[in-house]
Amino acid sequence: AGAELLGSSPRCAHEVFALEDHVLAVQGHPEFEVDAVRGLVRVRADTGVIPVDAARLAFESLDQFAPPAPTARDNPLRSLCQAFLDDDDAEYDDDDDDVR
Repeated sequence: AGAELLGSSPRCAHEVFALEDHVLAVQGHPEFEVDAVRGLVRVRADTGVIPVDAARLAFESLDQFAPPAPTARDNPLRSLCQAFLDDDDAEYDDDDDDVR
């Protein structure tokens, strides 16, 4: 059976997909909160792994995000993952961020 595409973005055509009801795959790291990414960027810039200008751009991009959502209900990606794990019949509706 083929994979079912559940999400994409301009940078990644296959951002989220599922294989039947057994596998949910997510590109990137949805578990990373903004503060964790800031710390990672800071360490990599301080050690020369990434250029300081790239770190500055990353921080500017991160400044566009609100603080982490306090609950899974307030975070659509977390809601999708939780629905996949909790209930074979759950559906995710990104129009209203509810899990059914």
